Amino acid sequence: MRELTGQAAGAFGYGVGHLQRERAYLAELANRLNEALGKITKSDHVATGILNQATSDSEVL
Repeated sequence: MRELTGQAAGAFGYGVGHLQRERAYLAELANRLNEALGKITKSDHVATGILNQATSDSEVL
């Protein structure tokens, strides 16, 4: 996407530039939150596996 800022952009250049920076910030935030959620989900699956294994081991005793 072409960035519309500066005098050549006219009266709305500042506002458009601000919205483009805000959009980029929110996209980065969403990516980081998705990455963090993926790590938490993976950790939960690992913990579930460990608990299931521990339960199976205790039933054998």
